Amino acid sequence: MSFENVNSLCIYCPNKNNNLALLLENAIFWAEQGLGVWIITTEYVESLPVGWTQIPDRSVLKFMTFLFLPTINDLFEKIINVQYLSITPKIILVSHLDKYFENGDISTAAHCCAILMDAINICARKLNEISEDNFSTILNDIKNVYSS
Repeated sequence: MSFENVNSLCIYCPNKNNNLALLLENAIFWAEQGLGVWIITTEYVESLPVGWTQIPDRSVLKFMTFLFLPTINDLFEKIINVQYLSITPKIILVSHLDKYFENGDISTAAHCCAILMDAINICARKLNEISEDNFSTILNDIKNVYSS
């Protein structure tokens, strides 16, 4: 599978026991490609998942940043300020995104998704990977998906 034209990717893991393992596998994969990865969690990661045997090398770990952001406001503050950070992530992985809006507030969920998409766009622009024309095309594609 080629990922060269992928601008964003959503992986949903409904099994809470495998969520961290799936997240780490993806983080390691992308970090091994030399891409900066943010791993955002609502809980401290105190240990590796049960049965986990894959310990990445330091050269891979340097591309991975773990962020403990327990509340929706913490998430918003970090994501909104991504444009001001000196190190820009290429990949943003969020563990248990649904925990940020457990109260079922659909407007909070929509706001959260919009802010994450905006952060992805900002990161892409900072990394000079998306032109204004490509961004317009992506927006039109999103509009077409939601209008149909």
